[in-house]
Amino acid sequence: LKDKLEQAVAPEDSLNYLIQLTMAYQYKARHKGIQYGRKAMSLGERINDSQLLSFANTALGNVYYEKGEFGLALEAYSHALNRCIIEYDNRFVASCLNNIGKAYRELGFYSLANEKFEQAIEFQNKENDNSGLANSYLNLGVSLFKMKDYDQAMQSFNTVLDISFDELDPLIRATTFKNVGNIFLQRGEYPMATEFYNRALRIYERLDDQKGLASIYNRLGLVNKLMAEYPGALEKFVQAAEIYSRQQNQKRLAKTYLFIAEIKTILNLQEESAQYIN
Repeated sequence: LKDKLEQAVAPEDSLNYLIQLTMAYQYKARHKGIQYGRKAMSLGERINDSQLLSFANTALGNVYYEKGEFGLALEAYSHALNRCIIEYDNRFVASCLNNIGKAYRELGFYSLANEKFEQAIEFQNKENDNSGLANSYLNLGVSLFKMKDYDQAMQSFNTVLDISFDELDPLIRATTFKNVGNIFLQRGEYPMATEFYNRALRIYERLDDQKGLASIYNRLGLVNKLMAEYPGALEKFVQAAEIYSRQQNQKRLAKTYLFIAEIKTILNLQEESAQYIN
């Protein structure tokens, strides 16, 4: 991409490559993603291409979002929405609204987040966009879950799962299963939580989605812990830690090590627990 960027003649081509480079650094070396994203926005402003500038803002917003800088992500996503409304592409407008909603959700403004998700749903209904609707209802359900409105959250998740198998992205299906499991976990219905976590697990295994697998292992470990099935909990937490270690995801690895340390303490393995805490 860098070579293509250097060789590009048309400014639109340069902008496209800058956007792709921003996306390429979304998960690693995010400072580079931010640098390319800012260059993309600057070039987009100069050539006044509303659509490409929307894409550039969205790509930059995604980098900020993954970096945990949700205020800056919200600003970038809002710029993207303002630009794409000029073109008025219902599906892209809905995508921007979803992004803004997710940023609001991470900032704790759940009512504002829900408003954006519901607006996205209106646009997607106009387009009969079932794939987009699934994403919006999933986002809305997660927000309602964070508000502890479990009944409404379950209703949103069921709406996702009611979409036909062929039209529902398997990753969204797996994530929805996981979130349904979270509701049952909160309600203390551990067998049902396990059932839905295992449904998600099977899809993540088929997709070889390591991040999803690690998340489910931690969830299953938590269920085992709450049911006082400590060896099973330890096994699941260790499986999650192995994945996070390979991915060099230090934040999630540290959290999982604390889970392991807690189980080791319960099993009276104090020295091993201290090692994980350290």
